[in-house]
Amino acid sequence: MTIHTFHLAEVPASVGARALVRPPVPGRSSGLDHAESLSLMRLGAPTFSPDRLQLGRLAVFAQWRDEAAVDRFLEEDPLGRSLAPGWHVRLEFLRRWSTLAALPGLPVRAGSWEQDEPVAAVTLARMRLAEVPR
Repeated sequence: MTIHTFHLAEVPASVGARALVRPPVPGRSSGLDHAESLSLMRLGAPTFSPDRLQLGRLAVFAQWRDEAAVDRFLEEDPLGRSLAPGWHVRLEFLRRWSTLAALPGLPVRAGSWEQDEPVAAVTLARMRLAEVPR
């Protein structure tokens, strides 16, 4: 069963910079199908300033083949060990509303859920570097 995870963690700036330049990829992390790493940005900070890009605050969204792969990543991978003390949630994919070039194998619907069951909606989008000042 495919598992998706979302991680938020305070990490050393060097770890955050490395995750942005060299994010986790399939093949380097066993059981990983896809990952997106991003540094959090501080709203209200001057556009071109070190305060804007917070390399020490990292978010990672990933798709894994199974729970064991997530556990291995958090225990054995250097980035995973940096993320482990932070917050993360494991999600079961239920449905999508659009297509995702990064995750082409996602079915339109993969499961069912109860009306009162909690769900999370995740939006994946890429911001172009030229749009950062806006």
